[in-house]
Amino acid sequence: AIAKSPSVTDADAGDQIVYTLTITHTGDSTGPAYDVVIEDLLTDTGLALVPNTASLTIDMVDQSSFVVEGNDAGDPTDRAEIPVLDFGGTAVLQFTAVVTDLVEFNGSVDNIATLNYDSNPSDVPADGRIYDQETDDATVSTPTPSFSKTVLTSSSPETMSGEGADAGVQDIGIG
Repeated sequence: AIAKSPSVTDADAGDQIVYTLTITHTGDSTGPAYDVVIEDLLTDTGLALVPNTASLTIDMVDQSSFVVEGNDAGDPTDRAEIPVLDFGGTAVLQFTAVVTDLVEFNGSVDNIATLNYDSNPSDVPADGRIYDQETDDATVSTPTPSFSKTVLTSSSPETMSGEGADAGVQDIGIG
């Protein structure tokens, strides 16, 4: 099974999001999973992969050498290839993406992680059962900015406050 979670639920342009993909090999299986491929295509133009942030652990042991894509500048995908994941094992792939300036206010950035594997250690797919692709997605909202205006009193004549000020005249700079 695959579960994907972002480090935040709301983000603006320039914010970084750490994505965590957790793969657990449990359920109906009784043996190892082979040729495990975890992939996250950052297809949303509102996200860009931050280089050198991808890491992989298997049962809490660093296995970042299995990360084959996602640590170089310009990589559009984060991908790990694990030769074997034992039954009961857990793999965790983490990477960071930055919200680009192409993101729209009051929208979201979405992306989907995929998991593929088979049941045979052979590199020939026909030698083992190829399981249905599993996916999980994560959505981070890009809220509309909010503004507030506070009017302060002042004794300075430049502020046009106090005695002699015309309250009907609006400050052109702030409305």
